[in-house]
Amino acid sequence: MSRMAVSSSKRLVLVGLVMGLLVLIFQAGLAQETRVVIGAGKGVEFQQVDFKFAKVTQVNSDWGRASVDPTTLVEFSGIKSGFLNVFTQLGWSVVNLPVSIDDGSVPVVTYFSLGLDKPTDIGELPAYVEFRIDPIKFEEGLELAKKLPRVFEFEVGVAIWNAEGFGEPIPRIPRAPRPTDFIKHWELHLPPQRACPLVSYTIWGGLVNIQAARSQCAPMAVANSLQYLEHESGISIPHEHWRGQGCDSTMLVGQLDCHMGRSVTSRCSGGGVNPEHILTGKFSYLDDNGLSGALVHEHQGFSSIPNGDLTRHGITSQDKGARVTLRWICDQIERDRAVFLCYGRDTGGGHCVRVFGCGETECVPWLMYLHDAVQCDDTHGLEQVHVNTYDMDGDGIVNFGSMDREIMLAMSAYPRP
Repeated sequence: MSRMAVSSSKRLVLVGLVMGLLVLIFQAGLAQETRVVIGAGKGVEFQQVDFKFAKVTQVNSDWGRASVDPTTLVEFSGIKSGFLNVFTQLGWSVVNLPVSIDDGSVPVVTYFSLGLDKPTDIGELPAYVEFRIDPIKFEEGLELAKKLPRVFEFEVGVAIWNAEGFGEPIPRIPRAPRPTDFIKHWELHLPPQRACPLVSYTIWGGLVNIQAARSQCAPMAVANSLQYLEHESGISIPHEHWRGQGCDSTMLVGQLDCHMGRSVTSRCSGGGVNPEHILTGKFSYLDDNGLSGALVHEHQGFSSIPNGDLTRHGITSQDKGARVTLRWICDQIERDRAVFLCYGRDTGGGHCVRVFGCGETECVPWLMYLHDAVQCDDTHGLEQVHVNTYDMDGDGIVNFGSMDREIMLAMSAYPRP
């Protein structure tokens, strides 16, 4: 072998070693990128909520809405699955919101307090937003809330919310979730020595949500659940799942309207229903369409329904407890069952939604739900919402993201073996 050939061979080996070293350095740099600060236009948007209920209206409310586009966020950050945290001048406002590109491209929404004492159009929101691979620990989050590093100004749009239909019309605006609620929960009920496992279950199959008519949340939550069971288990629902209302409708949700006895005069004018109407109407529909023996039904919590098992139209829902528990809801979701819940308020009124996800992050339990926040306006999009759920006021009933919202009824259904 010539001297020149030996020299060329050595140069090739040296180049290969250098290239390999550069790749390792590059990969190590990527591995160290475990958290990314998010600025405006990078997948996170904020809105201020205007409430427009039948009995009460409030524009420029204290409720903030964070909307996360998983595709844009992941492309910018390079993190395919992680947790989004938002810190404002009020404190740790959005706590470990799970976001993953594997969950689809539909925006993930959560709500928080803007820190307003009275309705005010804020226009912009100074916030520190961070997306990281692992959830933020409680103590670290409190320290970040004090420092507020690298605050960006985010433009704030407008979001409408008029969703109701559980019981009577809502008489007052609910209280927005504040960081103090979360801190009190953690300090009083979840001492630092307790281990905090990361738990998450989601049902993505048959994830269908349809625009609802005014106060149509309960029939729509049931319709979404039945559509999921048809999609996943093969039971045959004879009516199409699409927009409709009242007894003259050929659509599934309209038929449920009729069986639940919901008062309807038009798409934008209708009343709500109570738990007795919901369960009786659902069973009436199933019985009339030859599905009385197709499903097993269970429920927790009750308001106007009797304590114990409930039988209507030859169909029985098994009573699983006088109060709704997150353990039971999550157990149903883990088993791929169709779940919906209704939350209410001490002052009356409430809302029903289909639940498709549950979990616990750093000892904070949460649920994911589907609903239409702007009922009767079919030009608006639908929402996939993440909400922290725990007993915020210490009365033994699980709150649904706010002191003024408590889970009153939850129901599951699954194919009979």
